[in-house]
Amino acid sequence: MNSLCNKLIACYSIGSIFQQLNFFVTFATVITGNNFISYKTCVLIQLIPIFFSFFSFPLTFFIAVERFLAIFFPIWYKKRNGNYFLIFILFCCFVLGSYVTSVDIITSFGNPNTLIICAIGPKIDASLVNYLILGMNFGSICAYLAVWIRIKFAAGNFTDYQTHLLKCLFVLLLLELFGWTFSVGLRVLIGPLFGIVSGTFLNFLIINLATNIAYIANALNLPVLYTFRLIFIFVVLVRQKAKIVLTLYVNIRETVSAVQIKLLILARNTEQL
Repeated sequence: MNSLCNKLIACYSIGSIFQQLNFFVTFATVITGNNFISYKTCVLIQLIPIFFSFFSFPLTFFIAVERFLAIFFPIWYKKRNGNYFLIFILFCCFVLGSYVTSVDIITSFGNPNTLIICAIGPKIDASLVNYLILGMNFGSICAYLAVWIRIKFAAGNFTDYQTHLLKCLFVLLLLELFGWTFSVGLRVLIGPLFGIVSGTFLNFLIINLATNIAYIANALNLPVLYTFRLIFIFVVLVRQKAKIVLTLYVNIRETVSAVQIKLLILARNTEQL
C-alpha cells in the first residue's frame, strides 16, 4: 500500500471528494431555479471545488506515466525513491490548481456582476489551461496504449490475468478518450465559439454535457484504476515467482550436470587405476 501508484490514487480520491462539493451548487440551482449567478459569487462559493478539480486533473496523467515506467523500465523504476516523485507530482498539481483559482479570483473582481453558469472550469478564456489538460489527456491515452501493446504481446502463460489486465486498460482508454478528452474538448470549443458569457440554451447544454461526462469519468476512474493496480501487482508477482523458479531450476540443473561430469571423471580415473 506504500507504492507510488497507491499514494497517487489516494490523493486523487481526496481531490475528488472536495471536487464533488460542486454538487451543492447544482442542488441550489435546481431548488432556486436560477441558472445564472454573478461571476464573483460563483467563484467565491466554488473556490475549493475549482482548486481540487484542477489539482486532480494532472494526477490521472501522472498515474498513467507511473504505470508506463513500471512496465517499460521496471529495474530502473524500482530503484528510484517514490517519495521524490510524489513530492514533484503534488507540487505540479498544487501549482495548476492555484493558478486557475487565482486567475478566476482576479478576473471575478474585475467583472463582479457578470452573470454566468456556475459550473467548475476556468471562467475566462483560459485556453492555455484547457490545452494543457487536453495534452495530458492525450499523454495518458498514449501511455495506456503503450502499456496495453506491451502486455498484449508479452511472452507468458498467464492468459486469464493478462486478459483481465487488458480489459482494465481498455476501459481506462475509453474513459480517457470519451470521458476526459471529450469533455475538455467541448470546453476548448466553447470559448472561441460562444465567448466568455452566453445566455443561449446551446451554451448551457454544452457546458452541462461536458461537466456531466467529466463527473461520470471521474466516478468510474477510481475503481478501474484500483482494479488495474491489483491485477497488475498479481501478474508481476506471479511472473517474478516464475522467474525465480526458472532460475532455481536452471541452477539445480547446472549443479547436477557438474556433479555428473565429476562422477564420470572420477569413474574414468578409477578404471585407469
